[in-house]
This record gives sequence, C-alpha cells and structure tokens, in this order.
Amino acid sequence: MENIEKRREHYELLLSQAQALISADNDLISNMANLAALLKEELKHLWIGFYLVKGETLHLGPFQGSIACTRISKGKGVCGTAWERNEVVIVPNVHDFPGHIACNSASQSEIVIPISDKQGVFAVLDIDSEQLNTFDNIDAEYLQQMVALLKREPESIDYFREAPFAVTVCNQDAIILNMNEKSVKTFVKDGKSIIGNSLFDCHPERAAQMLRGMLASHNTNAYTIEKNGIKKLIYQAPWFKNGEFAGYIELSMEIPFEMKHFVRK
Repeated sequence: MENIEKRREHYELLLSQAQALISADNDLISNMANLAALLKEELKHLWIGFYLVKGETLHLGPFQGSIACTRISKGKGVCGTAWERNEVVIVPNVHDFPGHIACNSASQSEIVIPISDKQGVFAVLDIDSEQLNTFDNIDAEYLQQMVALLKREPESIDYFREAPFAVTVCNQDAIILNMNEKSVKTFVKDGKSIIGNSLFDCHPERAAQMLRGMLASHNTNAYTIEKNGIKKLIYQAPWFKNGEFAGYIELSMEIPFEMKHFVRK
C-alpha cells in the first residue's frame, strides 16, 4: 500500500510538471519533446517516445532512448494495436504479444497510450522497460492524464486548390508563387509550369504597366473582361506577411452577363 501511495505521489508531481511545461507552449512537437524528456528523466525506463498518425501509418516523433522504428502500420505491434483499438495496451511480457515489433531487443514489457480527440487518435505514447511486468493501471491512469494535455495541431487545408475559379499568387517582385488547379488550366497552355516566372512576361505591356503601378501602390484592383463569349470578374488584392506587403492574389472567375444587384441598408 505504501509503495502504491508513493507512486501516486510521484505521478502527481510529474503531472503538475507536465501541466506547467505544456501550458507554456501550444506547439505539439515541442510539447511531446519536453514530455518525453520529463518522463525519461523521472521514470528511467528504457525508451519513451511518441508516434504520430499520418494516413494509415504511425510515424516516429520525439523520443528519449536508442534508435527506434520509424514507421508502424495500423494494427501492427503494440503501438499499432493501441491506435487501432483506441485503448491503452499494457504488455507484461513483450515476447508473449502476438506480432510484437522488436525495435529494441532489450525491451521486456511495454505500455502504449493512444492520444485522441473528437476526430480520433492522432498519436500514441510508447514506453518500453527492460524489466518484465513493469506497468499497471496506475501508470495508465496518470499517463493518460498527461497525454490528454497534448492538443492536435490544426489541419492545414488548401481550400482553394479545387475551387471553380482561378487563384494566382505572386510576390512583391511579381514572381508567381502559387496557382490552384483552375489557374493552371486557364493560364498554362503548353503544359510547362509558369510558377517562378514573372507576371510581366505573362501579360502585354499595357497590363504589365498596370501591374507595376499596383505593386508600387498596393492598391486593390477589380474589373470584368469578356472573351469568346465568356465574361469574367478579375479581382486583384495585396497580401501581407507579418504586416508587410508581400505581393498580390488574383481571383479570376466566370460570371453571368446579367447579375442581380442588391442594395442593402
């Protein structure tokens, strides 16, 4: 009983330290790195680290210990099983676990904690010990509380990639930085990418002069054009990085010849 109380006291201290570490930073990788270091220093186990979910594979993340497996498939080994089941897996003897992946031959027992949110599992915490029967429900209880402090980084979504209008981005020197699929289809005629080219080379001189004026003034520009029976709205606006002018974004979209117009109060 005394040993159990001491373990709980130790974990309570670790939990408060983890809370202080993670509250100071919202970067997932940084927090995983610090938490792995804290657990390694205090628990002294063979290997402590994280794997992050990418598609149908776990990818090695921050860890403390010897060289590790870099990829683990869903449902494979202890880590893949914990991910697939979305539940803690405690293995008293790794040699008795079907399909155990021996990243380190010195490992004798293991515990894996899935880390999840409303979207599902996004990582796992993996801890290996050189001793048999190292882990129990007390470890699971407190380790779950610690990993619950970790938050998934917002997914980066390219909302404009498949948009039904052309989006073209250039820098302050009129060099094309990015084009969505519609922009490529509209402006690339010979199959050769024009990313990295100058907008001045893609426009007649009159339009190039207008572009130079916009780059100097940082003004917004909007107009309509008609070609081959198709009417388009062209909208060009500056974009900024850290408050500094960084270039222009152009939207080019087909519009009907007759459009409703509403005046709202």
